[in-house]
Amino acid sequence: MAALCWVAVWAAVGARRRRAVVLGLSLLGVVAAGFAAREGLRRAQPLAIVLNAATPVRVAPYGGASPASMVEAGAALVVERRYGAWLEVRRPDGVRGWVLAAEISRL
Repeated sequence: MAALCWVAVWAAVGARRRRAVVLGLSLLGVVAAGFAAREGLRRAQPLAIVLNAATPVRVAPYGGASPASMVEAGAALVVERRYGAWLEVRRPDGVRGWVLAAEISRL
């Protein structure tokens, strides 16, 4: 979309269109480029898939910590950081905590 707007801006300049048309197309191109950059950052996040049913997401990175919630097999998690054998994960629905690296598969 941003590339199409870029071409349209220069076509409008070449055809000597009104300044408002050129500025409008330029603004649309900048907005489209911003959305593309945001999507690129979202896709660059490290993801993991839960392997076992009812995998506990713990509040701290050790086995004795209480589970904050449970996630089912096949659930996608965003990996924040690693601490030994534990991974800090989060989900858009608010699930956040620590999972053993052996219980998930990183993509």
